[in-house]
Order: sequence, then structure tokens, then C-alpha cells
Amino acid sequence: KVVGAIANADFNQRMSGNYVGDLDVIKQGVNGSASSVSFMMGELEKVMNGLNAGKFDVRMDQKVPQAFRSLVETALNSISHVVSDINLAMTQMTEGDFNGRVQSSASGELLTMKNNINASMESMAKAISAISEVVQAQALGDLTKALPSGSFKGQLHDLKNAINYSSDKVKSS
Repeated sequence: KVVGAIANADFNQRMSGNYVGDLDVIKQGVNGSASSVSFMMGELEKVMNGLNAGKFDVRMDQKVPQAFRSLVETALNSISHVVSDINLAMTQMTEGDFNGRVQSSASGELLTMKNNINASMESMAKAISAISEVVQAQALGDLTKALPSGSFKGQLHDLKNAINYSSDKVKSS
């Protein structure tokens, strides 16, 4: 009954009969195993609830075997480092600094996100630099500088066209 309950994720069942000899040893072993599984599942639940709440600092009880606890903590630390780096890069971008990059090691979807953020930041940094150069030249009266075709996408492309069009209009006036 206890083993079947554990197989069905019910970790509260225990053997309760009075046994002697080897049967009592089996009873203690089964009940100890059930308690151990219940404890481990509780610790996993604690970590998963923490992840669901966006908390990467949740740690398993020291009673969890070191090898398993270390595996979980390594994964949590890896995620935490990447998320912290992403937050730092995004904060820099919000403050107008497009030179921030996600530096932490990452894999899987986190690596894809890291690469996308870094590519976006690189694209924005290059665009801002090129746009600044042309607009500064225009402010000094040099209307020969223009932003190159094919360098920008989306709204940056629209901005490039507006700057070049404005420069062309002033030149032809």
C-alpha cells in the first residue's frame, strides 16, 4: 500500500502494523524511504515555487544529499547570473547606454536570449553612433554626410531615411 501510494505521488502513507524480526526491518526501511521521498519532494516543491515567483536564491535544506543539492544550486546560480546580466544591460539601455552586454555563460534558451540581447545592443550602439556622426556634421554645415543604405532595419531605417531626406531637402534649398 505504501509503495503504491508513493508511486501515485501520495507521500503521507506509512506502514503501521506491529511486526517483528525481518518484517519490522522492512517496515522501517519502507517508512524511512517514504519519509525521505516526502522530504525531497517538499524541497523540490520549495525550489519550484521559488522559480515560479522569480526567486533564484531559494536553497534546499542541508539535509538534502550534497550531490543533488549541488546540481539544483548550480542550475539556480546559472539562471540567476544570466538574469542579473540581462537586467544590468537593459538598465544601461534604459539610461541611453547601448554598450552593455550580457557576459554570463548561458545555454539553451538563455543563450538564445543572451545572443539576441547582445545583438540588439550592438545594433543600437552602431546606429546611434552613425546617426550622431551625421547629425553633428549637419550641425556644422556639412550636408555631404549621409547614413548608408541597408545599414538599418525597422524604425531605425525610417529614422535614417528621415535624416537623409532632411539633409537632401536642405541641400536643394
